[in-house]
Parts: sequence; C-alpha cells; structure tokens
Amino acid sequence: MTENAPIRQDIRKCAGCGKPIIWIKTAANDKWIPLDAKPERRMIINAEKKAESVTTWLPHHATCEKVEDFR
Repeated sequence: MTENAPIRQDIRKCAGCGKPIIWIKTAANDKWIPLDAKPERRMIINAEKKAESVTTWLPHHATCEKVEDFR
C-alpha cells in the first residue's frame, strides 16, 4: 500500500469509538476520509430505470458515536 493509492485497504480502528474503518481519498478534493469498514448492499435505479444492487460504504462520521470529538 502506498500513500498515493486512492484507498487504504488495511482496516484500522477509529480513534474515537474504536470501530473498524478504512480510508479513501475523495475525487472532489483529494482528501482522505474515513468509511465504515463493513460495506452495505443497497438498491439503486439505474439509467435504464431498473433496480440494481450495489455495494456502498458509509462515511464513518455518519455512524461514529464520538464524531463531535473531531469537530
């Protein structure tokens, strides 16, 4: 794993709540953000207006009980 990779695939623990997280570099501003390590399956409507199952990861700040400690 290199620092320039878009995803840090090693699972780490959140410094606040201790839950497992991974880090990903955003396309918008090239900054690292934490994601919950466990992916979720969700349904989306694709361009053909058909339901499709996709894998998603939630931003960890949406689920962390200690998020206020980092603001």
